[in-house]
Amino acid sequence: MKKNRRVMPQTRSPPPPGPESVAERSLWQSYLALPANTRLKLSVGMAIFAATGIVASNYLEKKIPVTVTEPPAEDK
Repeated sequence: MKKNRRVMPQTRSPPPPGPESVAERSLWQSYLALPANTRLKLSVGMAIFAATGIVASNYLEKKIPVTVTEPPAEDK
């Protein structure tokens, strides 16, 4: 008896999009040229950085409340 084996095609990562020269690429094209794993790590890192900034901002706002000052009176 023969076993039916499914042969999976080998996949390759696509070539970097856009111009070949790195100097001619836009920021988005350079980002897309990164490996998917690197893009994921970069995106997660930026999200963590943003969340940390929001938490720190809220903490500091509670610790040091905003003082409201009256604007100077205008002469008429």
